Amino acid sequence: MNVGQIPAKWSRQTPDREAVVDATTGRRITFAELDSGVRKLANALLGLGLDKGDRVGILSMNSIEYFTLYFACGRAGLIAQPMNWRLSPPELKNIVDNGEPRVFITQG
Repeated sequence: MNVGQIPAKWSRQTPDREAVVDATTGRRITFAELDSGVRKLANALLGLGLDKGDRVGILSMNSIEYFTLYFACGRAGLIAQPMNWRLSPPELKNIVDNGEPRVFITQG
């Protein structure tokens, strides 16, 4: 099982159980909601023309959207490349240059 299958497994076993709580906003989602979001986002990423094994750069604080994206990368066969939002621009540039993500997603 890869990381992208974890929400599906728990959605089948305990769909209404709380999966993620965003401590900043207090927003909560169930495993069924998480799995649905992961499925939709994985399909959207593949719809961008990304191929299995492509890297997806992620610059975001922890949030429900971050976890959805992380699991969606796994579900789509992509490599999530999370980066610490506290890093300086030169440090981030070095990581991006070395990791060569095909797409870069930031928190809006």
